[in-house]
Amino acid sequence: MTPATASISLLIIEDSSLVRHGIRTVLENEPAAQRMEIVGEADTAAAARRTVEGLNPDVVLLDLRLPDDSGLNVCRFIRQRLPKTCVIVLTASMDDRSIYEAVVAGAQGYLSKDIDPAALIQAIEDGHAGRPVFPGDVTNRVLNSIREDQS
Repeated sequence: MTPATASISLLIIEDSSLVRHGIRTVLENEPAAQRMEIVGEADTAAAARRTVEGLNPDVVLLDLRLPDDSGLNVCRFIRQRLPKTCVIVLTASMDDRSIYEAVVAGAQGYLSKDIDPAALIQAIEDGHAGRPVFPGDVTNRVLNSIREDQS
């Protein structure tokens, strides 16, 4: 396979079975996602830690709120063990502090769960290609937060 046609392996770390099912449905039914393959799912931080190293996914979609630990700690774990894996936070919380902390923990992107399917597919593609994945308004908010912390 050439890089342009190689599949993108994806791990979903999300405690809501309904959200996991929705992501899976989108990626299985959208033609634009045909080169994406969901290789695993985890609903807790502990399951994520057990699963991620064995799967070595290209991209991880990660919820920040897991029942047994913070998604930020899971993000750090993934980035330490699998530095080439792209972590994209997919969460309901869009507050500046959470975004900043996710970036510091190593996330390459931060998206709201109300993202539309086409934008999610594009975000996964962008993250896999090494591009940052943030909605436009979030980029400015993160930069301002970093600048404030440096003052």
